[in-house]
Amino acid sequence: MKPLLFLVLLAVCLPGLQAQDVLLKDGKVLRSLGIRREGNFLFLKATNPEGAVSETLLQLNLVDRIVFGEVPVLVELRQQAATGNVEGVLAKTEPLLPFARPFADIPGNLWAEVLRLRLSALAVSPRPEAFAALQKQWLPTGDADLEAAVKLVASKLSGTDRKALEQTCRSLAVPGPHTVTAGVAWLELGAAALETREWKAALRAFLSVGVFAPAQRLLQPAALLGAIRAFVGMEDFNSAKSLLEELRTEYPGAAELKQASALIPLPPPVGVQN
Repeated sequence: MKPLLFLVLLAVCLPGLQAQDVLLKDGKVLRSLGIRREGNFLFLKATNPEGAVSETLLQLNLVDRIVFGEVPVLVELRQQAATGNVEGVLAKTEPLLPFARPFADIPGNLWAEVLRLRLSALAVSPRPEAFAALQKQWLPTGDADLEAAVKLVASKLSGTDRKALEQTCRSLAVPGPHTVTAGVAWLELGAAALETREWKAALRAFLSVGVFAPAQRLLQPAALLGAIRAFVGMEDFNSAKSLLEELRTEYPGAAELKQASALIPLPPPVGVQN
């Protein structure tokens, strides 16, 4: 597909992705109808006094930050992330990447948020090809959490020795500001503990995601599913049912809901005794 046609199609699919205000270093504010970047220049669309739309050239070194307008597709993306809808997040972030990437080094950009959501989704639903594509598009974000998290997910998908991966995760699974990295590390530690039937260790790891990284909504359904598996292994079915209800209420869009429901033993039919 020709690049111009591709951009036109993306613009049709994402009509709300427009810059509202460009704040200059001298304190002036330029209102725009749309924005694009070529090298060290920004091109701002604006309406002139006659009502015609024209494009203004602006040197990038004059810009302090860009304040993007409310992007409809990003609003929907955040809603899907909040309900644990990994598939929806992966579908919505893919076309957003080429729009957000050109502005990655400008304050106010959407790049880091889009990366955070896509990386979190790929951490709990590994897609080696999609992750490889993300790595090729990756630009430094200045966010230490994201930079550490992408390295951890890369190690996980590259087939790194299990013991070495666990050792890395133990060093990263600590409370603090790096909630994506720590959350992914706790998920890995919990999964490893489940494999060896260390139920209490698994439970501690999975519940840590909710306690220390509550804002990482895309990681929570996998953590709740893991905790439910640990409780079932311990035959604590009441606790497992409580977490299942939390998963059903808080994350109705999560694929883990079906898996978790299958783990809880059904009560015997009325009149039938065990």
